[in-house]
Amino acid sequence: MLDLPGNANEQEALLEPVLAELERAGQVVRNRSGLFLIAARANLLAGQVQGHRDGFGFLIRDDRGPDVVLSEAEMSKLVHGDRALVRVTGVDRRGRPEGEIVDVIERRTNRLVGRLLNERGVRVVVPEDQRIRHDILVPPQAVDSIYLGGGTPSLLAPGLLRRLFMSLRREFAVLPTAEITVECAPGQLEPAVLETLAECGVTRVSFGVQSFVDAEARAIGRLHTRAVALEDIRRVRAAGILDVSVDLIAGLPGQTVDSWYESLGVVADSGVDHASIYMLEVDDASRLGRELLVSGGRYRAQEVPADDMVADLYTEAVALLAGHGLAQYEISNFARSGAESQHNLKYWRREPYLGFGLDAHSMVRTHAGAALRFGTTDDLDAYLAGPCWDEPRRLDREEEMEEAWFLGLRLNEGVSLAALRREFSASAVREFLSTIGELEDEGLIGFVDGDRVALTARGRLLSNEVFGRFLAEKAVA
Repeated sequence: MLDLPGNANEQEALLEPVLAELERAGQVVRNRSGLFLIAARANLLAGQVQGHRDGFGFLIRDDRGPDVVLSEAEMSKLVHGDRALVRVTGVDRRGRPEGEIVDVIERRTNRLVGRLLNERGVRVVVPEDQRIRHDILVPPQAVDSIYLGGGTPSLLAPGLLRRLFMSLRREFAVLPTAEITVECAPGQLEPAVLETLAECGVTRVSFGVQSFVDAEARAIGRLHTRAVALEDIRRVRAAGILDVSVDLIAGLPGQTVDSWYESLGVVADSGVDHASIYMLEVDDASRLGRELLVSGGRYRAQEVPADDMVADLYTEAVALLAGHGLAQYEISNFARSGAESQHNLKYWRREPYLGFGLDAHSMVRTHAGAALRFGTTDDLDAYLAGPCWDEPRRLDREEEMEEAWFLGLRLNEGVSLAALRREFSASAVREFLSTIGELEDEGLIGFVDGDRVALTARGRLLSNEVFGRFLAEKAVA
């Protein structure tokens, strides 16, 4: 569907004259189901892709006739939910009609309508012309988590948020029990937006607080104060969104042991059920990182604590939060029992997920269980001109084994050797036994419950070094 401005009535008012113009020109016609067909091909069968089975897809005919079976090559031209025109070319061994794709109705019609609307000064975005290969992918049967993050999505207008969540529920079977998280910046959550989030079924809000010490927050350009952040937490709960997470950063300019304990104490006293603790990383992707790299002073870059002190702050956070019921379950994440981020656990457990939007990444599985990764462009102009996913890349067995190690070891539960043997092979796991032994001798990893390999407290501080050792190994199933 086209992304049109306004409410339903306003959208209809925009569309009707354009569709009438296209009909008069003989470019589209409307059939009994309300589909807009390319007129020159309107005598062909029309239907919607409803699913797939063993590499074959089905088009439900517009006149409620029999399903049309498509080959794998034909299915690669479509995505789930596409409306298409089909020419019947024969019958298969079971007597079912076989066909070939002649046109993808909705995409082509959207391009026609979108072009005319843009020419009239109405800015619309034509949905992504996705060509992900559904002949080899397993589409999600149900969605149990949604995460709206990156930037500050809570700055979106309430109407846009409603349309976004309506689109997700229209395209996917979102479970009533789904965890739905939205990232917010303290001090920038308008009452109308909060009301909309609650109406849309959001169950969890994650606040990028960074510090509850006002001077530290100001030093990195944050706009909120401690009082504002705590009031936002209260407002979110009062709106019925009971799961709240806050982020803190260890190693901010001017941060001391005392100020760090002050922030941690506020987290503990606030009663939030989830916290993320990140050690400051210096790169050119942030304002503070760029200042540090050029020895600038705008964000007090020269007052950033030394690495050893940052490590100590992190270690103290682990102990203090645990004492207040927020147990560490991943290198950077802490939660009360049952409040772990179910969405983020999918990343670390290598479960499938789909990413939408600018520079969004996805991981899905084939029917055979192989992992495929793909993403969208990080160039905004290119995305708006014609957003699309890049070609899926199938991970080989060695890459999947490496991911199993460096993602699984992030979790305190560690990596199960028995599970690796089942997924890969006993011989593939044996390739890593010498590395495991070396890291155990160095006090960086240990065994949990006899079978699971997990990072030690020291190993979490040196996790990148540990991950690098596993990436250096060669495991061939």
